[in-house]
Amino acid sequence: MRKEKLFVSKQDFLKTYKYEIFGKKALQKYGHWFPVLASPQLADIAACIISDGYLEVRKRGYSKQYMYFGFYSKYEEELEKFNDKISKLFGIKGVIKDVGKRDYGFSKGCLVINATLTRILTLCGVPANDKVSSSFCTPEWILHGNKDIKRSFLRSAFSCEGSIGYDKSKGIWEIRFFSHRIRPLFNKGLEYMNSYISLLKEFDIETTNAFIDSTNIRTKDGMESIGFCFKVLRPKSILNFAKHIGFDIAKKNERLIEAVKWVEEKGG
Repeated sequence: MRKEKLFVSKQDFLKTYKYEIFGKKALQKYGHWFPVLASPQLADIAACIISDGYLEVRKRGYSKQYMYFGFYSKYEEELEKFNDKISKLFGIKGVIKDVGKRDYGFSKGCLVINATLTRILTLCGVPANDKVSSSFCTPEWILHGNKDIKRSFLRSAFSCEGSIGYDKSKGIWEIRFFSHRIRPLFNKGLEYMNSYISLLKEFDIETTNAFIDSTNIRTKDGMESIGFCFKVLRPKSILNFAKHIGFDIAKKNERLIEAVKWVEEKGG
């Protein structure tokens, strides 16, 4: 197995501090994390936070305060799984707790309050704060990574933001992927969706073009939020999705098995 190239070095980390002395203090405790290398495990974590997670960075005068990151789900099993991913790669764990009502309903979260790791994840391209109003796109190290990195990223992203179901009106199975951006970031949202479409093509998975699935006005700021979507419809692409990507969530994989059976029965 080839060694992945350096991704985040100690020098990269120190450059994020206004006063290097504080960075060096953090390295005394967490220096063993460096260099942080591109890997399927890191891609998995990044996808979880980008999709159903949150990373908080606050302005503090002329600098930034890196607070925490978390992953949210109504299923405790999914939160424990995320906690294990963090533990296996970095040797620390978060706290699973009720976080109250969120934009998409009541939820629990796995919160990791560690400023050093929060800082590292931002260097890995994980966007901070409100993602819907952020101009981020899929990190370059994933777009240019090896197949295992891309597969891991897609699997986690689809587990969070994807769905699979049978359309009775059309008589077909379809896999769907969703994302949201505010109206001023329409082009950036489209670019983000197209990055997933390009990644899927590398596994011989064809999709529809990205399209607007929904719109709504956000109560917190009155901004219009655009819901983007694309679908995997072709029988061969559904088979390739099952073969190369799949889901981390049991219920979605059960539906995927049904979809594969349907394709095979149809001679796909």
